[in-house]
Amino acid sequence: MKKLLLVFLLISISLYAQNLWVPTNGPFGGSVQSLAINSNGHIFAGTEGSGVYRSTDSGNTWAKLNNSMSYSKVHCISINGNGHIFVGTSESGIYRSTDNGDNWMQINNGLTSTTINALGINSNGYLFIGTNDNVYRSTDNGAKWTKVGTLFGLAGVINAIAIKNGAIFVASYTAIFRSIDEGNSWSYLSSYGNARNAATTCLVINNNAYIYSGNNYYYSVMRSTDNGINWTQMAQTNNNSFKNTHVYSLAINGGGQIFAGTVNDGIFRSTDNGNEWVQINSGLTDNYVTSLAINSAGFVFAGTNKGGVFRSTDKTTSVKGRNEKTLTNFSLHQNYPNPFNPTTTIKYFIPAVETRRGESLQNVLLKVYDTLGDEVTTLVDAVKAPGNYEVKFDGSNLSSGVYFYRLQAGQFNETKKFVLLK
Repeated sequence: MKKLLLVFLLISISLYAQNLWVPTNGPFGGSVQSLAINSNGHIFAGTEGSGVYRSTDSGNTWAKLNNSMSYSKVHCISINGNGHIFVGTSESGIYRSTDNGDNWMQINNGLTSTTINALGINSNGYLFIGTNDNVYRSTDNGAKWTKVGTLFGLAGVINAIAIKNGAIFVASYTAIFRSIDEGNSWSYLSSYGNARNAATTCLVINNNAYIYSGNNYYYSVMRSTDNGINWTQMAQTNNNSFKNTHVYSLAINGGGQIFAGTVNDGIFRSTDNGNEWVQINSGLTDNYVTSLAINSAGFVFAGTNKGGVFRSTDKTTSVKGRNEKTLTNFSLHQNYPNPFNPTTTIKYFIPAVETRRGESLQNVLLKVYDTLGDEVTTLVDAVKAPGNYEVKFDGSNLSSGVYFYRLQAGQFNETKKFVLLK
């Protein structure tokens, strides 16, 4: 019996001590090259060999969305303010969906290159794409494209686009360019630090207008605090393992934390504008991270090379310090009073998770067990909206002793001990 009790407690503790990442249920149609999340919390994943997938339940299920899309290699995805989805492909140009991904239309009018590497949308709804030969702009939702990079002699592969506060930044293999007039004119940012020969793979901009570029070769992440004029290499970690890392993807959450997805080194996080980085790979079984996206609730989704999409187990916007773990979203409180005779109150909290309806409902299960692991009673077995709850437990028909109550909801699972003393 003691061994059975020990096993029961170990299982409960191990379930509560969650990893930082959990795998979603796909998609497994190839490397997940891009992720985008709309205002309803729907996740769109672009894969290297199987087109686009959609999840409406935080990755628990995925649906393939290739109706009318003739090419399956997706490089990038972006969503405008009207919920229209734009997908850039390799060799087949760009596609648009106006019905949440159910149907797609090819929109290549004006393009001379149909390999689309990057997408960006400004506050006026203008679309900007980076191709294998230049930058193109559309002012009519993709109906027609105009090449806008010729004025500054930009030629070659455009890998990344970032837009913030009216400024557009585009990156080629060897340099970054900036436009402050919606692409009509461009500035060549010649001072790219010591990394002028680094190939930029991704660009992001935080709320302080700091620009971060992910790079291959040996330059990891570069940062500019002066609108792209000067750049500094961000290479410090607790074990210096970030210095020579190929960074494939970047994302910034609402709290300003930066997440970097790397080739074979997993995910790094910085909470101080990129000065220091911490590797956060617990639970991640594929360390080749090809894409990152963060929903409005603060959960991070990581697309990988062969392992599908992973989701952070906690919100990421509540981190207080660089070595401090994120706060647990769900919460199971200790009962009061404890010990008790014969009644006690158990309180718990269900957080909000973004779905198509906004804040989602959760399947909540709260049970009581004895020391042998046998179920005594079920206190809650229902679908609950986000919020604080409490339930009373009556032990009138039980003998004195130690009992356990266990809360299960989504990925959350926690057990606490309480004592009935008659």
